[in-house]
Parts: sequence; C-alpha cells; structure tokens
Amino acid sequence: MVLPNDRLQTALTHVGMKNGRMLVKGRTSKEDGTPVLELEAEVDQPPTAYVFTGQGMQQIDMGMDLYQESPAARDVWDCANKHTRTAYGFDLFDIVRSNPKQLSVHFNGKAGRYIRSHYMMISDHALGKEMVDTEFPTHSVLSDLTTQSTSYTFQLAEGLLNLTQFTQCAQIAMTVATMADMRSKGLVQTGAMFAGHSFGEVCALAAMANVFSIEGMLDVAFYRGLIMQSAVSRDEQGRSEFGMVSVNPTRINKAFDEKMLLLAVNSICAACSGLLRVINYNVRGA
Repeated sequence: MVLPNDRLQTALTHVGMKNGRMLVKGRTSKEDGTPVLELEAEVDQPPTAYVFTGQGMQQIDMGMDLYQESPAARDVWDCANKHTRTAYGFDLFDIVRSNPKQLSVHFNGKAGRYIRSHYMMISDHALGKEMVDTEFPTHSVLSDLTTQSTSYTFQLAEGLLNLTQFTQCAQIAMTVATMADMRSKGLVQTGAMFAGHSFGEVCALAAMANVFSIEGMLDVAFYRGLIMQSAVSRDEQGRSEFGMVSVNPTRINKAFDEKMLLLAVNSICAACSGLLRVINYNVRGA
C-alpha cells in the first residue's frame, strides 16, 4: 500500500533490445526498500536507416573479430566459406586472412570437374556489328579456360583480397554476418530503411531484404566481379592500365570546388596522352 506523503524511488534499467526497441525494467520502492511496483516496457527508438558502403572497404582480417565473438556471424562466414570452396575452389578465410598474391584452383576428380563447370558457365554478352533477333553472342569470361583445363590461376600483385571477384565475396559475407549478429542481439528495427552505394546496394539487399540466400548472393558477387575484372586487358600479374580513385576536392582546400577539379583534370589530359575522366558524382553539391 502507498499512503499520501510516502516518499517513493523509481529505478529504470536498460536490460536489452528487441527488434530495435529498448527493453526496460523498472521498480518503484518505498524508502525502506519495500517494492510497490515493478514494470517491463519496450521503448521505441528514433527511426534508423542502414547504409552500406561500396567496394574499397576491404582489409586483411575484415570481419574476423566478430567471427570469433559472435555465433550468428560465425554461422554466416562458415556457410559462405563452405560455398566458395565447393562451388569455386577457393577458401574465403584464406583470402581474407592472408591476402595471397596467387591462387591456383585445381579441377581434379569429381569435385574439381564440378568447380570447373561453374567457371565454364560464367560468360558475358558481346554485341556484334549487327543484332540478329536480339540474340547476343556469348563469350567465356575466362577465355583461356577450357573443358580440358586441370587448373586455373588467379594472381594480383596487391593481393587477391583486392581482386574484384574476391573483394565482393568477402564484402557480402562480412555485411550479412554483421547484420546477423545485430539481429541476434535485437538491434535491428523492424521495417527499417536501408540503402547502399555501388556494390553496397547488393549488400543491402543481401543483409536487409533477404532477397537471396547467402550462397545465391555469393554467386552474384563472384560472377559480377569476374565480369568486371575481365572487362579490360590485364598483364600477367593481373594489372590493367586503368584505375579509379574517389576524390573530395574540399580536402585540398575549401575553395577547391568542382570547377577547379575539372580544370585540373582537363589540364592533365592536355598534358599527356592518357585518359582521365570524372565518371560519377557521389555526393555532388554536399
């Protein structure tokens, strides 16, 4: 019983999360500690949007701390690694942890032939001089791979974690694993908005919309990466004559704006025979 003029104390404790809502427990007590009221509540939080980055965030051991700490994240990584080993013959953990400069995928035995068949199916579409019945001729992305090949070697001087098809597989696995960990802790709001930049759009669909299984998303990432990687000619070490960089003119000087950047780009083009272009405005006007 609570009587007039009784002094009461209320203590609230944040005990967890559920679907992005804060779980709160509370107790109201008299001065002598006698409890008079206990409560549990779910408190809505401000709306949250989840935004996923594009390619370029890769680094050695990405996602491995969470792999050790979170059962939910570990399950995603283990599933992803099992798929890349079975379907494409590479260990995703080795790519992420070691960033090897070279990797040979062998096609020995039944398992090897199954892996080779996956690679043989990866093709792009090339337009000829004329379109006939809107059919496009197809060309294998790995032009030097045949049904008789016993192995195929990937290599890059900067390490295979920076080779697009491996970069994007690692990024998909880490993104889905991170969100799986957050969901297991009740941190992800139901119906939250989400978006992604460049390849981050694919990551957003994989991690938030559950459009495909983790295996399906890895297939998309690997196929997409191989096609992108083969779009230009490369030397024996996997290098091309092209590169891409993100530029923020204001980091040079606040007065160094878009017009001055374009002036610099045009001046460089005029002084050399190479190709230099601004191809996209990520945060134009920001």
